[in-house]
Amino acid sequence: MDIKIWVTIGVLAVVLGLLVFIRRSPDLVIWGGVGLLLLVPLPGDDNTWTLGLLTAPEALAGLANEGVVTIAVLYVVVAGITQTGA
Repeated sequence: MDIKIWVTIGVLAVVLGLLVFIRRSPDLVIWGGVGLLLLVPLPGDDNTWTLGLLTAPEALAGLANEGVVTIAVLYVVVAGITQTGA
C-alpha cells in the first residue's frame, strides 16, 4: 500500500480515538484532522516533498452539500437553546 493510504488511516484512527476518549469539542477534533490532512508533508515521486494529501477545495467540498450545511446550522441552534436554558 502507498504511504498516503497509511497516513489517511492513521489520521482517521487518531480522530476517532480523540472523539471517543477525549472530552474536546467534536468540531475542533474533526477540523484538526482535516487540517492535518492538508498540512502533512509527504515524499513526492521525484525525491521532493509535497504538502498535504488534500487540496483546500477538496477539504471544503463536503460543505457544498446542502444537507451538511443544514446539520451544521442545527448544531448552532441547539447550542444557543442549551445556553439559554430553553
